[in-house]
Amino acid sequence: MNNQKGFILIASALAVIVVLGLSAVFFLRSVGEKRVVDVEKFNMQADFLAEAGINHGLSELRERIGSDLSSKVQNIRDASTINTYYVSGDSLGFLRDYAYAAGNTQFSVSSGEAILTLTPLSVVTNVSGSYGAQIVITEAAPPEKIEGTEQDAEYIFYYSYTIKGTGTSTGITPNIVKRIYLSGDFSVRVARDNLAKYALFTNHHTSSSGGAVWFINTTNFYGPVRTNEALRFAYNPGSYFAGKVSQHGDEAWFYNNGYNILLNDDHNGTVDVPTFNDGFDRGVGEVNLQSSVNSESAKYQALGGTAEPSTNGVYLPNDGVTLTGGIYIKGEVTELELDVDGDKAKYTIHQGTGAPTRITVDYDSDSTYVRDPSNHTTIYNGFPDGIGGEGTIIYSADQISQLGGTIQQDSVVTLCSEDDIIITDHIKYENYNTTPTLNANGYTNMLGIVSFNGDVRIGTAAPNNINIHGVIMAPNGQFQVDNYYLGSPRGTATLLGGVISNYYGPFGTFSGSGYARNFIHDGRVLSGQIPPYFLSMTNFVSYDEGLDSRPLWRKVDTIDDSDDGDDDEVGKGGAGLGILEDDESLYERNER
Repeated sequence: MNNQKGFILIASALAVIVVLGLSAVFFLRSVGEKRVVDVEKFNMQADFLAEAGINHGLSELRERIGSDLSSKVQNIRDASTINTYYVSGDSLGFLRDYAYAAGNTQFSVSSGEAILTLTPLSVVTNVSGSYGAQIVITEAAPPEKIEGTEQDAEYIFYYSYTIKGTGTSTGITPNIVKRIYLSGDFSVRVARDNLAKYALFTNHHTSSSGGAVWFINTTNFYGPVRTNEALRFAYNPGSYFAGKVSQHGDEAWFYNNGYNILLNDDHNGTVDVPTFNDGFDRGVGEVNLQSSVNSESAKYQALGGTAEPSTNGVYLPNDGVTLTGGIYIKGEVTELELDVDGDKAKYTIHQGTGAPTRITVDYDSDSTYVRDPSNHTTIYNGFPDGIGGEGTIIYSADQISQLGGTIQQDSVVTLCSEDDIIITDHIKYENYNTTPTLNANGYTNMLGIVSFNGDVRIGTAAPNNINIHGVIMAPNGQFQVDNYYLGSPRGTATLLGGVISNYYGPFGTFSGSGYARNFIHDGRVLSGQIPPYFLSMTNFVSYDEGLDSRPLWRKVDTIDDSDDGDDDEVGKGGAGLGILEDDESLYERNER
């Protein structure tokens, strides 16, 4: 009996030992699995923190280049300021000196790198850890200078960047550190700002005689509108503006049923209510209408640097074989026809009652045909594109009394006169569209019409519902309709381009005579495409390219020292490329 009891005691003890052993195994396994789960959780937290650093860095870089640098560049007036960085090849110095807002830290330049270490933002989170972010920029290529003889230069600075994001999870010992690198390229183009960026700009928002000219319900603008004075609005519903509208004055004029009032508002109760799709800013700074390119420089391009002729006629400066300037006209132009001859650009210039001069530009054969009034034809190499080669320039020392026609699809042209230019027919691009994309479909043809000392006028012989394609400028005059106050309504004047003028010329009356306005901005100018030798502003502007492109991500995970059983699998889930950084084992993953 005692033996039996002893056996049972031993068996029970063994059972207890087995159960305790199994419990210990289960407990240790549970602890180990929890450890693995915790490590995985803290790994993910470190990943997310590193991505936060990357996003902070990319946002900061875009702000520094797209906003801070752009704002500072607009204060530059002297091209030599930019030229200094070009001559010395100091792209990083340009970045350091301009890519920061007041009170912010500048990039530190050393050993061919511009470095900016960011202070992490305060984020309310339950995650134990922190992130770090650093922007490293190098020069991708030497800066480039693009210029014409009489033009201020355009400069392009090329950069490569790497944003380093670090995430540290402190919820486990040892801490887990993850790194993500993001890299890409961008460029910054710096050039004189151009007045062509407006659908309408006026220095004085009255007619040249001082009369009030109003925006009414037949006024439609698709693009930016700006004045150095105060705009005038009438009726409800009133005028329509698709783009940003801005003025220097704090108050705008409202018609108020004939009892005109000034208000610091975008409408006058229910009496005068224009439509602003992108807002109406008041009290903004003035725009300097004075240009860095004046009539003398345009004339210089057309004459190819030669002396001005003393007799009337049409001149194309040349060396006997090749054209060396543009087209210069002395004496009144009774008619100038813009035309397309097959795939060639054609310009027919009439002076008086005799035979015209016909100029045909053949882009395929790199040649220009000139048939003079005596029907003699001369063939020249090259095009009448001035000294700088920007595009065709036609300069008339006197009035152009009739203008109309078609701009050939490969032609970029600026037509200048020292006196009035009178439009008497449709002027259209061979290729164009007037959809809300604002002609931004890659078309090449572009026209600038400039009256330096007179007005650009739509004449009494012009057709109803006229179409005009081009950027029109009258720096000392206005763009107006002749006899706008007489006769029956003439339909709508549709402009694809923009107007820059000293005064706001009248197009019609409240009673319906003249034309309604439908001005559609040519969106290509916002990316720097403007008519050749066109008048620019005194300040500079910058455009960046590449920062909106999708960059290259490199995930670089620091191998921690925690005992999770997975640390030695270098390259898991990625490209499997082992690298060494700061004496830590790392792996790299490339994703596009």
